[in-house]
Amino acid sequence: MTRSFHRLLRLLGLVLSRCVLPITRYCWSLATDFQVAGDALNDLNNRLRAVIGSGHASARLYHMEDYRHP
Repeated sequence: MTRSFHRLLRLLGLVLSRCVLPITRYCWSLATDFQVAGDALNDLNNRLRAVIGSGHASARLYHMEDYRHP
């Protein structure tokens, strides 16, 4: 019984090290990448709101419309 129990533990350890842990690491890295991307988009959104709120963006848009060809 102890021999089969040790084999079972060994097999369980092999499955954990070869399958479960790499999948867990991959999912964790994806979650981290999405968090970084989300933070960057949030920062960009805040900067765009600040520019639009200050009126500079609307002035630039009107300036570009003056040079638009029909």
